[in-house]
Amino acid sequence: MTLLDLIPFKMLLTSYFKYALLKVRVKGTSMMPDLIPDQLYFASKFKKPKLNSKIIFSHRNKILIKKITALVDSKYQVGGTVSWATSSHDIGLISKKQILGTLLK
Repeated sequence: MTLLDLIPFKMLLTSYFKYALLKVRVKGTSMMPDLIPDQLYFASKFKKPKLNSKIIFSHRNKILIKKITALVDSKYQVGGTVSWATSSHDIGLISKKQILGTLLK
């Protein structure tokens, strides 16, 4: 095996991990004290979301982080950790297609 044989594998491995893990910087306080503003966290596209998991998802051209509070008809009900946080009561249920990743914490 030569160095040239290893390069495509290394590039493939790097590309895989680049897209398998997401770096997330939290903005806002709706998930405190669980998530600290301006703190960096990682999320995985391959970790299956479940009850009480924190997910990163898209909603109307925004990226949000919320905790799963219930599963309703194959969709997720989400909410923050403070009473005034945006939740599924405001934005509706979240489909699996909207989920970008599950927080690793």
